[in-house]
Amino acid sequence: METAEDFEIPWHTTLGMPTNASTGNKYNGINIILLWCRTKEQGHASSTWATYKQWQSLGAQVTKGQKGSQIIIYKPMKQEDNQPLSDKEHNRPRVFIGSATVFNASQVEGYVVTDDKLKPEADNTERLESVEQFILSAQADIRLGGDRAFYAPMEDYIAMPGRELFTGTSTISATEAYYSTLFHEMTHWSGSEKRCGRDMSGRFGGQSYAMEELVAEIGAAYLCANKGVSSTPRLDHANYLKNWLKVIKKDEKAIFWAATRAQEAVTYLNSLETESNI
Repeated sequence: METAEDFEIPWHTTLGMPTNASTGNKYNGINIILLWCRTKEQGHASSTWATYKQWQSLGAQVTKGQKGSQIIIYKPMKQEDNQPLSDKEHNRPRVFIGSATVFNASQVEGYVVTDDKLKPEADNTERLESVEQFILSAQADIRLGGDRAFYAPMEDYIAMPGRELFTGTSTISATEAYYSTLFHEMTHWSGSEKRCGRDMSGRFGGQSYAMEELVAEIGAAYLCANKGVSSTPRLDHANYLKNWLKVIKKDEKAIFWAATRAQEAVTYLNSLETESNI
């Protein structure tokens, strides 16, 4: 891990800066986060947004039944002479805070999407039937769409980019990238209270978060070797775990604890496959 290179995301990502289709301006502040969240939730393949009227002005039409996304708008308050009204106490202009509804380019008809990072049409992954059966046997709630991979503990589901988004990197094939990413999230999934009962409450960058990431990546490496996805630990595992090395170094026993928890997770997941075959 200490000699590992920077981690490469092994799939196409469309989570660029949200941009308004009509003005060409990029959204800012809290609106970036709001639109990123909606992109993830709804699986949009574009970072381009506009209001209903703006889409109409561009000759496009929002598809019937589509649900819009709320953004925050700030309008400067002006005096009678049309000069900005200032907040003297805080030495800043006074603004009116409102909201607007916008729709993603993938929710409209009659608009040519020109985003550089669109979802590719070709699926470069190989479908490994024995591995597919193992995944199905877990009966986990796996939701394909968007361009992020994560496990949501509160809702108890796994989010995965579609297979066709996986391109691989210089150290990993598209097939290995897809399955190792899913194995990583399945290891997280195994840690819920009703399964292996690991501490899933840690915040990003904290000790417990780093430990859970270590467990998940070791579990993914175990499963890749166990299921024939990859016969040896790959450089990309080290590249990913490099980010947590400083935290892990604070506890010399961390790797042993994580390896034990990872084995428990793999044993649990394997038991689900065994039960499904009885």
